Formats: sequence, structure tokens, C-alpha cells
Amino acid sequence: MLEDKLDMMEENEVTDSAGKKPFYYSKWWLVVWSLLIWPIGLIMLWGYFANMHKTEMPRTRLIKDNLEDL
Repeated sequence: MLEDKLDMMEENEVTDSAGKKPFYYSKWWLVVWSLLIWPIGLIMLWGYFANMHKTEMPRTRLIKDNLEDL
């Protein structure tokens, strides 16, 4: 019975009728990504970590610098 059900099912083939590639496969997107987006992200991360270091409390800095005193 299971084989009969499998034989009666139709196969659906998926075809890409448009044939268009996604935008992130194009050369202009590679240029935009490599020149603008990821360097801006790195600069933002750098600024974030620099700001974290500036906002540390003085006691925290002392403890980090002089671990031997503990």
C-alpha cells in the first residue's frame, strides 16, 4: 500500500525561471562591502571598546594593573 502511494505522487521539479542571481553575488556589492561596510563596522567596534576602557572605574583599573597586591 505504501508503494502504491509513492507511485501515485507526482514529482515537482523546482526550476529557477527568472535566472536572476541575488544582489550579494554582484561585483558592485563586493566593492561596497569591502570598501565601506566592514571597515565602518570595525571602526565602530574599536570605538566601543575604547569607550568601555574610558568608563571603567578607577578602582577596577587599579585592580587590573596590580594583581600581585591581592
